[in-house]
Amino acid sequence: MKKIQHINIKNASFSATLIFFFNFAVCQIADADTLKIENVKKQSFTKYIFPATCVSYGITSLIVPSIRDIDFAIRDNQSGYQVTTVDDYLIYAPLVSNLALSLGGVHSKYRFRDKALIYLLSTGLNAVLVYPTKKFTSRARPDNSDFHSFPSGHTSNAFVGAEFFWQEYKDKSKLLASTGYIIAATTGYLRLRNNKHWLSDVVAGAGTGILSTRLVYHFYPKISEKLFGDSDKMVLLPFLSFDGRGVTMMIGL
Repeated sequence: MKKIQHINIKNASFSATLIFFFNFAVCQIADADTLKIENVKKQSFTKYIFPATCVSYGITSLIVPSIRDIDFAIRDNQSGYQVTTVDDYLIYAPLVSNLALSLGGVHSKYRFRDKALIYLLSTGLNAVLVYPTKKFTSRARPDNSDFHSFPSGHTSNAFVGAEFFWQEYKDKSKLLASTGYIIAATTGYLRLRNNKHWLSDVVAGAGTGILSTRLVYHFYPKISEKLFGDSDKMVLLPFLSFDGRGVTMMIGL
């Protein structure tokens, strides 16, 4: 397996700009055969405005002192902190709920095989964007436990799950589909209450998680066609996380 060499870049503005423009650039990528005039008119990129704004806010906090002061003000005005591990498990709630609904016969947008691949691709893209950036920016956590604060990985993963749940069930019940976002927002709040993240970390994490999942859903029809065509196949997918890297094997169901 090819060894990945991590370069320690301390310049926060450079690394933050890198994640923003990577997000923006991927939004513009499309196969030439999909760029038909009628499709361009129908395709709205407004769905990327909110997550891009969240990421931009996080970037701004790295280079603009007045925005960074908001982080300090929120931390200093909290009436004590609470230590809980609930946020470690909440990030999986939308995925577990999706699985339970599928086993219960509640139909969603895609079948199980496709949902599994979409979720893996979304979390993979999110990991590629989040965890190297933590090292590049080297921002200290509020509790000074380490220098991997920006952006919040818990929050980004929670919003990957929330957007995944929304995409699968919004056509069946918007009320049901929106519950994933309530859980994700709770995760972000708990990261603040645990004194593990700044507000800008949480906001940027939310934007990155949503954007990662929306991009995968946008390109998934093409990805599925390339991988499966009209048949089921075994697929090997590389993954990268803060704790390591490897390969995931998937068998079509």
